[in-house]
Amino acid sequence: MSNPLTLNLHLPDGSPENYIAVTSFNWTGECVKCSRSDINKITTRYSDVKSGVYFLFGYNEAKMPQVYVGESEDIITRIMQHIKDKDKIWFEEIVIVTSSNILTKMPIKS
Repeated sequence: MSNPLTLNLHLPDGSPENYIAVTSFNWTGECVKCSRSDINKITTRYSDVKSGVYFLFGYNEAKMPQVYVGESEDIITRIMQHIKDKDKIWFEEIVIVTSSNILTKMPIKS
């Protein structure tokens, strides 16, 4: 028997093109997708959040699609480090965080 799941979508711009925040009723976390140009929305919204997992979507030197998967116990600082690195060509990211900061190294790496 399947377990139904309700997801809530938050579209601050009214469109799913640039920024989407997804929550579930029975979990304290959020999954956020945004473009590189909208990264300030994530850093503002999650300034109190420390730990999380993130995916950066972009292209390598050969112009082939690639995904960088990372985790950090200070996710905003880590993402800002990626922004300052001009050699990394990424255009979109997905970030998974929780309001209770339960995504520490132990559950992330297990």
